[in-house]
Amino acid sequence: MENVEVVQKVVILLGQIAYALVPMIARGEMLGPEQPVILHMLDIQPADEILKGVKMELMDGAFPLLKGVITTTDVIEACKGVDIAIMLGGFPRTKGERKDLISKNVGIYKAQALALEQHADSNCKVLVVANPANTNALILKEFAPSIPEENITSLTRLDHNRALGQIADNLNVHVGDVKNVIIWGNHSSSQYPDANHATVDVGVGHKSVREILADDHWLKTDFITNVQQRGEAIIKARRLSSAFSAASAACDHMRDWVLGTPKSQGTWVSMGVYSDGSYGIQPGLIYSFPVTCEKGEWSIVQGLKIDEFAREKMDALANELVLVVANPANTNALILKEFAPSIPEENITSLTRLDHNRALGQIADNLNVHVGDVKNVIIWGNHSSSQYPDANHATVDVGVGHKSVREILADDNWLKTDFITNVQQRGEAIIKARRLSSAFSAASAACDHMRDWVLGTPKSQGTWVSMGVYSDGSYGIQPGLIYSFPVTCEKGEWSIVQGLKIDEFAREKMDALANELVEEKTLAYSLLH
Repeated sequence: MENVEVVQKVVILLGQIAYALVPMIARGEMLGPEQPVILHMLDIQPADEILKGVKMELMDGAFPLLKGVITTTDVIEACKGVDIAIMLGGFPRTKGERKDLISKNVGIYKAQALALEQHADSNCKVLVVANPANTNALILKEFAPSIPEENITSLTRLDHNRALGQIADNLNVHVGDVKNVIIWGNHSSSQYPDANHATVDVGVGHKSVREILADDHWLKTDFITNVQQRGEAIIKARRLSSAFSAASAACDHMRDWVLGTPKSQGTWVSMGVYSDGSYGIQPGLIYSFPVTCEKGEWSIVQGLKIDEFAREKMDALANELVLVVANPANTNALILKEFAPSIPEENITSLTRLDHNRALGQIADNLNVHVGDVKNVIIWGNHSSSQYPDANHATVDVGVGHKSVREILADDNWLKTDFITNVQQRGEAIIKARRLSSAFSAASAACDHMRDWVLGTPKSQGTWVSMGVYSDGSYGIQPGLIYSFPVTCEKGEWSIVQGLKIDEFAREKMDALANELVEEKTLAYSLLH
């Protein structure tokens, strides 16, 4: 009887990394040099012609292992019979209604998960790359309950590879001679790259990285920071994200999972997997651990010694403060809470600091003062074109104290018209001017948000900032919404500023925003359940 050729069907679900990833799979870098594959490529309708172009390039590559290519914008067609699914992205932000964006993003992710649930192979292996990958993997599990939980993973191999590279560069050795770093937690700027157990092949065996370096300070400072911030450094240097190295890491992740990690060398890799409680990490979280793989199954490496420094980092990641930036941020924060119920509600926030900073800038520009002299604007509601930037309580340092912005301006008309519009539409104005979104100022605002949250707002100056937080009913806003309030922060906790006078104009704006968020919450939950 002749051997039957087994062809693996791999579906690539959206994302900018796909263009770098597909030729790697077709060459056998993911599943091995003898494994034939059929590629299923899914993208959104506007990218249909691009998909056809990618298919033409795959044809022109004359890849011997590539037995077929299916390009489609139909998620069901894409997921039929697939053995492996690589989840790379979602719908990009465009002009239009926030409700449309919610429907498309949540709807797409739900549709992909349901399609995998109903049409993929029963033992389909899933790798979630799109960020926040750990939480996205939990959402996927919600909508695809028949996929075994051990078959849903998230990507931290890129960070793992970066950590290997940093050590190799520091020691001036080949990266292939370094092994057994660990990425604890998730793919984020707060991940913990751990070299405590890493070794280097010195020709006559393996030696501890810590022993060779004799520099714990570097391992606890620059090494960690370099790995955490490597993505930003690449974007700064080449003005594009690290698609190639991310695609390579996705190949590494799937290859080791399917074909196995090297047994004879005692090598492990980092993968975001379902926690079983190992190392004191709450069961049920998707968390990055050191794992070995054999016959398509991963196992968390047990018995590693965890020192006090590592313990603190690992626990902080498990209980990580969550800031949602991706829009619609307020409603995305509610969705996150839905699928990460163990994270305290007060630890889930959304970004309105960008709008807060924009409001400060508009006032400073109008009054021809330094932006650092202006404080206590408020962004009520959310980050959207309907937000309410409020300067009623804002003040300016005039050298001998602080004076009310309203008093200095003596122009309520500007504060109720152009000021509000300028802040609301600032993002669109930047896109129009530079043909790119406001990534730098948004990143700066995210830093401001987290810094003040963790380290505290200035107490002596009576300064507050704007944050999207869980409403407790303050100022008549429905409890349970994520809504932007004025807050002060101390010792890692925020408090809503109380007792501010709300005039009729402000009341109308604030209530309209609350009603909008209630509608969005209802819509999002209807798509999720």
